[in-house]
Amino acid sequence: MSVSKNHIVVTEFDCIYKSDQVQDDSLVSIHQDDFNSLIAFILDNSDTSDVAMTYFRKKGKEIIRFNNYVGVIETKSGFTIEVLPKIFHVDNVQEQRNIFLSMLRYLKDSPFKTISEAHLKTKKFPILEFFITAFLGEIDTLFQKRLKRAYVEKEENLHCVKGRIDFPSQIAYNTVHKEKFFVHYDEFSLDIPQNRLLKNTFHYLLSRSRLYKNKVHLHQYLQIWDSIPFSKNVESDFQQLNGHSRLYSHYEKPLQWARVFLKGESFTNFKGKSLNTALLFPMERIFEDYVAAKFKKYLPSEEITIRTQDKRNHLINDHKGKAKFQLRPDIVIEKDGIPIAILDTKWKAVNENLEKDNYWISSSDMYQLFAYGKKYPNNPKLFLIYPASATFTKDLEPFIYNENELALVAKPFYLGRDRDMIKEFVRSIFSEIMVYNASNFYTS
Repeated sequence: MSVSKNHIVVTEFDCIYKSDQVQDDSLVSIHQDDFNSLIAFILDNSDTSDVAMTYFRKKGKEIIRFNNYVGVIETKSGFTIEVLPKIFHVDNVQEQRNIFLSMLRYLKDSPFKTISEAHLKTKKFPILEFFITAFLGEIDTLFQKRLKRAYVEKEENLHCVKGRIDFPSQIAYNTVHKEKFFVHYDEFSLDIPQNRLLKNTFHYLLSRSRLYKNKVHLHQYLQIWDSIPFSKNVESDFQQLNGHSRLYSHYEKPLQWARVFLKGESFTNFKGKSLNTALLFPMERIFEDYVAAKFKKYLPSEEITIRTQDKRNHLINDHKGKAKFQLRPDIVIEKDGIPIAILDTKWKAVNENLEKDNYWISSSDMYQLFAYGKKYPNNPKLFLIYPASATFTKDLEPFIYNENELALVAKPFYLGRDRDMIKEFVRSIFSEIMVYNASNFYTS
């Protein structure tokens, strides 16, 4: 853990305490008001499936434990908590942060790909500032392509006729003031939902950024956007974006960031107003998308086809004429249209020394892969990919479901930014698959 006056960094499954309940310097504590804000957040989300933190009492002390959600939290007082993934062999906070941000760049349907490798190598500031810097980079690009205008319907009481006169309103407002005209007209204006939402985002981030360069940048854009009003209804303006034409395509990435900041869209269902910011991401999803991206990048695409989140099969083929319980393996590898391997990623701990406890591998994971193997033809080889850890450093012995049929291997994936190591891992799995495919386990 890393602690400063207004900012702490923790990792998954770390615990924090109320400052008025502990005197032990080895225990990380925060002010009771900030602690209570986190409790309120937990209670607000107690009816959802997303459990970012757990609150409990032990030996008279109140404790909050962070679960497998990572990202950034800001309390009402402005106190910031960074939650980073627990990564084997990495104790340096900056390296943990860089690995997390590198992984986040591969999260599907997100704007995080705009976080550049150059930033990761040279900058040393909190996660939120990385996000703000990436957002401002997209705004710079947008501004170079020029802001869009659109015809906006206006209604005003003027001293001249402009557009068309609204006669019912003219009678209601101008019976006495004959010199005025209540009119409707179209104005070619910057006052469109896209620009209003971006202005709201600048204002929101200006109060949260601690980095001088970002604050200056945000202030400059607020000045440039001065003639554009703020959005009075953020939800309504986001809804109006649906169906806009390609003319607005250059707004897509900045508005993705705007959704993250203004709506807290971090691919979770967190709710409530007890915190200023709760940008938290499930590590299971990040790990899943990251590993899939690396397989797509390093497998020889001319030889095989890679499908991610494959939805073609169901556990139940027929129930009242319909297929039920869709299967969705993380990665399906095919050769000549035939599945030769299925891989699923799990952000869970494995202990290679505890055979009697099934190495901490859950029965549900094994059942899930068995279902995949049975529903896909040709007895594909099965893999469970878990993060490497101090207790999981090597492949486990193969699990054989049926003699001469399905076999599964659990493998450790070493997180880090060593591309050669990741490439070697992917290629070694491909070699195993090809050997398995050529053996008598397969019928062509």
